[in-house]
Amino acid sequence: MGGRKRPGPWWAQAADAPLHALDGRVLTHVGGRKRALPHILSTQVSPEHGGFVLAGEHARTRLAELREEGFEAPILLDTGGYEKGVASFDAPFEYGDGLHRVPLAELLDAQLDAGATVALTPTLFVGAGDLGALVSALSATARLDRDDTVCLLPLHFGWLRPPHYATLRQALWDIRIPTALMLGAVRDPLDSWGAARRLRALVESFPGLSVLRTDLAAFDALVHGAGFASLGATSAHRHAWIPVLAGDRRMGRRPPHVYLPELFTWKDGRSLAVVFANAAAPPCSCPVCQGRRLDRFTASSDRMAHEAAAHAQFHLTGLLGEFHYVEPAYRAAWWHNRCRDSLAGYRRWSSRWRSASSLSPAPSALRFWAASSP
Repeated sequence: MGGRKRPGPWWAQAADAPLHALDGRVLTHVGGRKRALPHILSTQVSPEHGGFVLAGEHARTRLAELREEGFEAPILLDTGGYEKGVASFDAPFEYGDGLHRVPLAELLDAQLDAGATVALTPTLFVGAGDLGALVSALSATARLDRDDTVCLLPLHFGWLRPPHYATLRQALWDIRIPTALMLGAVRDPLDSWGAARRLRALVESFPGLSVLRTDLAAFDALVHGAGFASLGATSAHRHAWIPVLAGDRRMGRRPPHVYLPELFTWKDGRSLAVVFANAAAPPCSCPVCQGRRLDRFTASSDRMAHEAAAHAQFHLTGLLGEFHYVEPAYRAAWWHNRCRDSLAGYRRWSSRWRSASSLSPAPSALRFWAASSP
């Protein structure tokens, strides 16, 4: 197959820039509070096309452990300041421990000294329409003039709606630096046709723009020109959270969400058990499930959560391998066909298991990906 040359980024990038190590990768975004999950997932992550974004205050410890275990793929550190505070024009970043204001350059150097492949700015949460905070974060990063840093923009999902969307586009155009978007919401920030369409348009307009802490939107972004992306290992890391909302929205142990590869989506384990209460659920042949059925994820335990995450990682690593197997000129058509087939999967499931009709409708983003032209 003849390939089409991938367009260069909308910002200048030298041939030996550290960011090239991330080209075309889907990293696994996972919390670093405990050692077990990153360790388990490291056996499923693709060394050629994957890697990790380790989040939280224990992320550096997890990074050191993974390197000691021989994990060589890229690893980024997500300090997670956006979960605790809102950015302002005067203070767009989390500067150290709050007692002493550490210069931004020192914070970035500390990530690289810890072994991160490139540094992510410790940007606080940018509220919808707060142009001052947005421009301040971009400008401060641009002034450093570094080729080993990505400006992380944790944005309220309202930035994908008019009139803020046009403002965001203009800011990215005016300040051209390596940038990664992260969308914050209480639920799925792409749970509308318009949001999915505008996110794709941003990536197409700004080749190299990256999307972090998301779901299968990571693949749609890569297909349409993103530099790299990260996909949450658990539901807690498939979008950012709005820090000003009550913290109890995220409290309480629940059964894990289970990835359904035929449907390109995750469903709550307890809901799946209800759906298949009177029928045999489909089995999964991945190395984690080993032929067991997908309605077994009902316990609120670490073991069950780890199994669900490893099950998803196996299938998503396979999907990433497909993406890289297809020549660049044909990836948009490949992705369009995969999304159309997954959308048809909802009809197949409803036809085979009447109770599975409760899994519909398909996510808005998937419906947009399946309907839009490749």
